[in-house]
Amino acid sequence: MDIADIDDLALAITGRLSKDEVLELYLNEIYYGNLAYGAQAAATTIFGKDVDQLTLGEAALLAGLPQAPANLDPLNPDPEVQQAVLTRWRQVLDSMVREGYITSDVRNQTLQAGLNVFTPDAPLNAPHFTVYAQEELTDLMTDLGYTPDDVARGGYRVYTTVDLQLNNNVERSIQGQLSRLTANIVTN
Repeated sequence: MDIADIDDLALAITGRLSKDEVLELYLNEIYYGNLAYGAQAAATTIFGKDVDQLTLGEAALLAGLPQAPANLDPLNPDPEVQQAVLTRWRQVLDSMVREGYITSDVRNQTLQAGLNVFTPDAPLNAPHFTVYAQEELTDLMTDLGYTPDDVARGGYRVYTTVDLQLNNNVERSIQGQLSRLTANIVTN
């Protein structure tokens, strides 16, 4: 699709839909990370609740995710990722103050209230392998004609194999090496 086709498509859409409808369509289709496409899926995945039940702070966090969903993953326990998520969250709230949507007092109350992300009942063992397996499943299912939304809805039984003891030993070894390299600003 070239730029002329995109311009034609944009004109057709704006001629048929209001700006609010275009925004709604956009927010219900964009990727928020963690296999969540659309605000409702993101609210369920990240906060364990429907989008209409989100607090101001939770909605502000979601608003900042589409910029870089892989780098701003609120479910990633990595301290650097968590810091990036919090920085982006504050930027969104600061923008809301600048644009007049909320007051500084409301922003401060929201920041003070903090965030509580959803933690699944089952712990995520071997997270790198799990994410890899999810990506492979999505690729395979897409090749078979399913959409990423079909995969994200779940309901499939996927059997993989990973030696958790070996995986945990490798993770401990890597953490030990990283701790010795912190002076060289090595973090991953």
